Amino acid sequence: MEPVKVLLVGWDGAEPELVEPWVQQGKLPVLASLIQRGALGRIRSTIPPVTPPAWTSIITGLQPGRHGIYAFTRPGTESSAEVIVTAAERQGASVWQYLSEAERRVGVFNLSLTYPPEPVSGFLLAGFDAPVFNASVTYPAEAFGVAMRNMTAYSHWMMDAFGESAHEDLRRQLFQQRDVLFNLTREYPVEVLAANFNSVDHIHHKAWPIGMDGQELARQNDTAVERMYRDMDTVLGDLLEKYADENTQVIVLSDHGGGRMKGQMSMARALEAGGFLVMRQKHRASLLLGLRRALWLTLPNSVRSRLWGVVGARFRMDMHRRVQEATLSDVDWERTRAFPWGDGGFVQINQQGREPQGSVAPEDSERVLTDIEAYLRTIRDPYNGELVVGEVLRGKAVFGEAAIGYPPDLLVESGGLEYSLLPWWDGPEEIVLNLEGEGEKPKRQGNHRVWGMLATAGPAVKPGAVVPPMEMADVAPALLYLAGVPVPEGLDGQLKRELWDTGQEASQQAAAAFEAPVAAVPYTDEEQAAVEERLADLGYM
Repeated sequence: MEPVKVLLVGWDGAEPELVEPWVQQGKLPVLASLIQRGALGRIRSTIPPVTPPAWTSIITGLQPGRHGIYAFTRPGTESSAEVIVTAAERQGASVWQYLSEAERRVGVFNLSLTYPPEPVSGFLLAGFDAPVFNASVTYPAEAFGVAMRNMTAYSHWMMDAFGESAHEDLRRQLFQQRDVLFNLTREYPVEVLAANFNSVDHIHHKAWPIGMDGQELARQNDTAVERMYRDMDTVLGDLLEKYADENTQVIVLSDHGGGRMKGQMSMARALEAGGFLVMRQKHRASLLLGLRRALWLTLPNSVRSRLWGVVGARFRMDMHRRVQEATLSDVDWERTRAFPWGDGGFVQINQQGREPQGSVAPEDSERVLTDIEAYLRTIRDPYNGELVVGEVLRGKAVFGEAAIGYPPDLLVESGGLEYSLLPWWDGPEEIVLNLEGEGEKPKRQGNHRVWGMLATAGPAVKPGAVVPPMEMADVAPALLYLAGVPVPEGLDGQLKRELWDTGQEASQQAAAAFEAPVAAVPYTDEEQAAVEERLADLGYM
């Protein structure tokens, strides 16, 4: 096949504090060789630094307030039960649309928030947040059969495993993904290829050593995390060998970083304790929660995983949905002033005229937000006595007064991002869980960080170049410019000519008239529950 001219490789969640020393130590030789011909730096993620808004900013060149994607989920329009967000809700044209209209052959592989797949002049295979794994995840539909050619098994998502077992599962998945990608490009030669791999992010969640910061982890040898990075470096070498020549522009980046976790806070329990969320007597959820928590607390990981496999995904999904529905039914919405949602510490005022069962008059919303902020800043981890909450941001200040979609009213960040802040509708009674404390533990061991890594090489990059200050939205204009396609007007992202210079002046084109990339088709209950269970396995719910 012809060499790819622009190659974007996502190391989802790769942490600069690990990448930079491991490159120097020779543990990532392929990436090191690439950097010697180009540059290594850091790129700032979105607020919050989570996959859905970050990757959507990468592919649209827009900030979240303009593309409308803030998390994996959003509150429903008819009830406060969360629904899974899809690409059909994204606003703004993708770079694939501009490249396809310019008759560039495009391949898009395993990027989050690309389901349902949009038409491209090449192929697209959606990411792990797709609810199924069949012909509906690819464009064209027949590309699914091509992708799975000669594949005897394939894992489309992460299993409920930790530590060494997690590394084994993720390593198998990583090399399967490489082979699926090779199948697709043999059938569909492309000029611009974007491929993402989630293994690094998932190993952070499942195997980051408890209590160890990034600098200390970088000094360790042969941890599960390090081995996963080395595996990713091997796959990068395979991709470069297959797709790159001296004329290929290569970008390797992560949509956010990763770091240690101290614990986890239940936003629902916190709001309940502060009197902002009111629950009736918890009759319906208690038995289901008791069964689920008994299994979680009393069985070793290996036994629990085998049991979950025996009872089947349908049972697990049904249990998760029943617990969520039962818990939500116990909320006294007439007396509830605020509720949590999403996976980024989001709080929403239960505002009249906006929420399905609103109780707060619009003119009172700001006062309630101020009261919530003051209360949340008092919450401490009972294990170490530390204050849990760091920054508390107004959604309008972050995303703009005219933000589209369903932006949160309040964004709560933990100090140093070392606590994950989740709704936990089906979580324990405690407000804060500590990884080193007694009792129940969070479902993940590593959390996200604001800075991702960016490495790039190719004829448009001078060896030793310095990566300027960059954000996720800056990647889209770079991809178009490097592919020789005019950059649309009105993007939030800026072309960094000091880093990428092909010798040609950047030209502009009018922004495409926006149409939803695909028709919005609601998930079935089973599909919704499948994605929720997958996200729960990763500690996002």
